[in-house]
Amino acid sequence: MNKNSKALSVLIVDDNEDSACIIKAMLEALAPVRARIAHEPMAALDVAATDPPDLCLLDIGLPGMDGYDLAACLRKSLPDTVFVALSGMHRDENRELATGVRFSRFLEKPARMEALKALLDEVEASR
Repeated sequence: MNKNSKALSVLIVDDNEDSACIIKAMLEALAPVRARIAHEPMAALDVAATDPPDLCLLDIGLPGMDGYDLAACLRKSLPDTVFVALSGMHRDENRELATGVRFSRFLEKPARMEALKALLDEVEASR
């Protein structure tokens, strides 16, 4: 990470509290990040509006509004944010939908440290 830059701001949106906390801990162990968690789409919209993230990790299977629709809503006001889909459903159609228009990448849950590290490095390099 560039010593002159501020910590990456990351928004993790996952209705599974344990999964969200584990991802947050992994990210914080890998790099200086300021990670926030939202467990539902409306809370994610509120967090993003008050403190825009550099990176959003969105679970696809959210209640009320799925991760695809949430990404579409967030993209309108966060054009420079990197969006990554998270899913425990490892079907090819989920990966294809996720990496189509709304997401830059797709990560399978449980997320692996090396995948998260590569993602953080990529986002940092693009800032």
